[in-house]
Amino acid sequence: MSYPPAPLPSEGGNGGGGPGEFPASGCEACADVTAKVRCMHEAVIILLPALAMGLGWGIRGQFGHETGAMVPGALVGLALAAVSHREPSLSMALRLGAVGALACSLGGLMTYGHTIGLVQGETPERAPGWGLLGLAIKGAVWIGLSGAFIGMARRGEYRAGEVALLCAGLAGLAWVGVRVLNRPHDPASGKPAVYFSQRFAEKTRPEFWGGLWLALAGLLVYLMVRGDRVAVGLALCGLVGGGLGFASGECLQAWGTKRAPFGARAQRWMDWWKVMEVWFGLLGGAALGLGWLLFEPSMVRSGSAPISVHPAVELLLLAAWIAWLVVAERGPGKANGVWEASFVAILVPMALAFGGCLTPLIVLGPALLLVSGDNVVRQWAVEANLISSRVAWITLVALIMAACVVIAEGICLTNWLYWTRWEQIGLRLELALSSGRAWLLLTAWVQTALTVIWALGSREVFPEGWRHPRILAARTQVTVQALFIVMAALITLLAAWGCGYQIPWRPQM
Repeated sequence: MSYPPAPLPSEGGNGGGGPGEFPASGCEACADVTAKVRCMHEAVIILLPALAMGLGWGIRGQFGHETGAMVPGALVGLALAAVSHREPSLSMALRLGAVGALACSLGGLMTYGHTIGLVQGETPERAPGWGLLGLAIKGAVWIGLSGAFIGMARRGEYRAGEVALLCAGLAGLAWVGVRVLNRPHDPASGKPAVYFSQRFAEKTRPEFWGGLWLALAGLLVYLMVRGDRVAVGLALCGLVGGGLGFASGECLQAWGTKRAPFGARAQRWMDWWKVMEVWFGLLGGAALGLGWLLFEPSMVRSGSAPISVHPAVELLLLAAWIAWLVVAERGPGKANGVWEASFVAILVPMALAFGGCLTPLIVLGPALLLVSGDNVVRQWAVEANLISSRVAWITLVALIMAACVVIAEGICLTNWLYWTRWEQIGLRLELALSSGRAWLLLTAWVQTALTVIWALGSREVFPEGWRHPRILAARTQVTVQALFIVMAALITLLAAWGCGYQIPWRPQM
């Protein structure tokens, strides 16, 4: 799909005025078609990131925690690459996805279950307004940070050393913000003055939103000094979309849970918590898409991030980070506690994502598959006790290795076809594999498949003592997984139909 060509000036005569003027009827028809196509494409720029982040946030609700939050970040980064003003290279598209995944993981540090409890009135501390304010504050900084880092990746002028120093500085600001705004938190010293969780719960939860907000403020100052309008614009749009999305999503959940708007029979199939999560992702992704539409075309040039890290050093550092990630995923402990240092946990991969050549591919491929697959393994082997942990882990490792082999073989096959008599087939395959859209669809469908497998091992499908599945009895899981599949299909349709062309250059804003 492409914009229709501009009509040629008339040579004169009765058809359309004097020489050098456009024929009236043809010009109006052509302009009308062009305007409609432009409107449709601008709608896609907002809708595709919205659907991608909505799907990712729904999946994150299944997996949870910091690593689960990598999924919506990866999907929205790849979606923004797919709707770019000028389609970026594969390396740039992968960088946007990897940076989005790492940045979005930071928000997973914040607790919000008790904050929702304040709205729902599940305890004597019912305070709907206070709870909604807390959700708006947490949602805003979550999507705002994601937008800022994705904007930085799009500019492509930041070196690995600069990003590493920046993350170290932001970690210091986050530490100060937590100590000032979110501490003390212990039975002896009490709770902080501004506390968006349940103060008198049996097990209270520490909060970290103050640290992320101070870090985001420092990051915005740095970006403004740097002159990065795209990153600042995306961060501001993310602040608005994330704040509105989380708060309004909880309003939807409270309304649906208490009112049962579709009747008692339909209520048994509804998961209003999942409605809240998906709605939060939809509005957050739509806000980032709007920011992309407004600010990304104004870039004078699309930078190509300089490769400033030797591949051997990059692989060594990545191996150390993934080893830590595997240990941290095992549960509470010193390794998992590194997440509380926020930016320290992502310092190495974030710097390598900007200055390396292999990190984006590894973060979006094996690393993302590892953290999501680990949740599936624990669901089947630990929670439901359907298979042994050893078998589950061997299967997961085999799948990761198979994915790496398929990627490598696909590249080799493309090169072989390109230099043989099937050159056209090789060229088409190369174009398909080198498209950020292909990686968006691959990530969306793989993560959707993993969450379906996760759901099949849930207690709703396999109640205690049952060895045979009761799929239809798991009403809410059936609805949720059907929703995920529909959203992945819509992403596929939009990516195939709406992103196969580029927008003509627009004036700078």
